[in-house]
Amino acid sequence: MQVQDNKIDIIRKALPKEGLFAEKDWLLSPDAFPIEKTFLSEVEQLGHRLFIFQRACISSISSALAESSRSGSRVTSTPENRKS
Repeated sequence: MQVQDNKIDIIRKALPKEGLFAEKDWLLSPDAFPIEKTFLSEVEQLGHRLFIFQRACISSISSALAESSRSGSRVTSTPENRKS
């Protein structure tokens, strides 16, 4: 029982002091949630795919800001000025 309590303490100390989400409580376990190897592989691939997507979004925003700077216009994102 001491080992399990130790694991829980380590997990609690790793969490931010302000918590992960406002006014939410978390159930902690000393054991990892069991998942199938195929699901683990999918989750790992998803992380890489999301990284690629985020990088593409940042590149797109950077390009829009650079073009805006060159042309002297503002970059805005409102329904009225979006291109269809």
